[in-house]
Amino acid sequence: MRLRRMMDVLGVLLCVGASGSVARAQESGEAPRPPVTIDDEPWMGTVDIGIEGVVNAPMSRLFYPGGSLGVGVYRSLADGVALGARLRAGFLAEGQRIHAEAEHPGVLDYVMLSAVVRLRPFPSAVADPLRRATGLYVELAPSIAVADEQLVGAYWISAGYGFDAGPVTIGPSLRFTHFIQSGAQFERFGDDQVLTLTGGIEIGFADRARESLVVAPPEVVEEPIAMEPAVTPIEEAPAIVEEPIAPVELPAETVAPAETVAPPEVESAPEAPPVEAPPPAE
Repeated sequence: MRLRRMMDVLGVLLCVGASGSVARAQESGEAPRPPVTIDDEPWMGTVDIGIEGVVNAPMSRLFYPGGSLGVGVYRSLADGVALGARLRAGFLAEGQRIHAEAEHPGVLDYVMLSAVVRLRPFPSAVADPLRRATGLYVELAPSIAVADEQLVGAYWISAGYGFDAGPVTIGPSLRFTHFIQSGAQFERFGDDQVLTLTGGIEIGFADRARESLVVAPPEVVEEPIAMEPAVTPIEEAPAIVEEPIAPVELPAETVAPAETVAPPEVESAPEAPPVEAPPPAE
């Protein structure tokens, strides 16, 4: 019952986180993304810890809930896609015997190595477009495991939500794991499969992409083009031809002879008498 309640709480947290991402995406629309190339995508790491329990019968009676601890390394390929590898170790606590004559199952411990595909369905809904571990994510991981000292195949599917916590991200995760039996490897389990559900906390770090430096092209200033006034061609004036004026001859009777006017006589001034010199003194 406690395990189911814990899984219900984690499911509610995942739903709240997903609905918040969708609401922000619808309100803000597609925010302009900074220019990031594949060379700028980060190598990021994760650490997770959780409580793991068997969900199928009769294995849920043979093994009681235990725990798991895992670390992962991812290479981001794009804003919402990453590939990685994950190493996880865990155990299931000793349960009860189903049959009195059956062997006591003891503790089931395992070590698992997984190849992981990680997808973020709403990358544009996160506040920081350069972070790669924030927001809602889902993972699919084919795996190999050493369980009960036997090499077996396995796979797991998980979902989680990362909240921005400064240099790291932290948030809930929910993982379903299927340990696949093969032949006599799980002899003490009979024909039953081992299905587990893990709820826990995941911490991500080093998930920030580098922003490409884009050199802005030089600004082109368009100068206004001076419009020259239209010149109206001047029509040439017609050439003026001067015609010679023919002299007009008047009859002699109509022309009075010009009178000769004598110049006025000018009277000359009277001559002054000569001045005699005084006699010399004795």
